[in-house]
Amino acid sequence: MNNDELLKAEITKNMIEVSGYKCRELILTCKSGIQKHYFTSKLPVDPAIFKNYRWGNFHEILA
Repeated sequence: MNNDELLKAEITKNMIEVSGYKCRELILTCKSGIQKHYFTSKLPVDPAIFKNYRWGNFHEILA
């Protein structure tokens, strides 16, 4: 279980290069602190695979 609480989520408009991919930045403000995640449509993830996964707010990222 994840006892952390998501307080705010925002996506920046800036494109950031990560491992050669132009990515958007997702910033999660949580009780435990700030988490930054990077994503691109060129590397999709099937959220159904992670529907019961609750570690590290990953389910919030995919939502």
